[in-house]
Amino acid sequence: MCIRDRDWPDAGDESSPDADDPPEIGHAQAVCDDGDTSYWTFLAVATDDQGVHTLSPEATVEVLKGDESMGVHAITLDESSQYRASVEASEVGVSCSAASNHDFAFVVTDQDGNESEPRIVTGE
Repeated sequence: MCIRDRDWPDAGDESSPDADDPPEIGHAQAVCDDGDTSYWTFLAVATDDQGVHTLSPEATVEVLKGDESMGVHAITLDESSQYRASVEASEVGVSCSAASNHDFAFVVTDQDGNESEPRIVTGE
């Protein structure tokens, strides 16, 4: 069998995914549900040029009040390729009534260790 140059992927081909490209978060949301027990629901949808299968199984969401970090929570990748977590408001340290006074910074990594730019959203 003879292998020609055209049978090998072109390393300079810009259409082929680069292992150094970080994943991107296309959508993120932090919503507080005020019930008998208040919960925060965190959701992030991410993509990676190498495929969604290269995303790390866990990501993080950092709770911010201004420049102050109030804590970091893990969110896990589910079967629909979305990162999700539901955390009691008492653990997050933010009540539902104070949702809009806080920002939430989502960060996702891939299996190569590349980290996304933070996707910052205001609590709802």
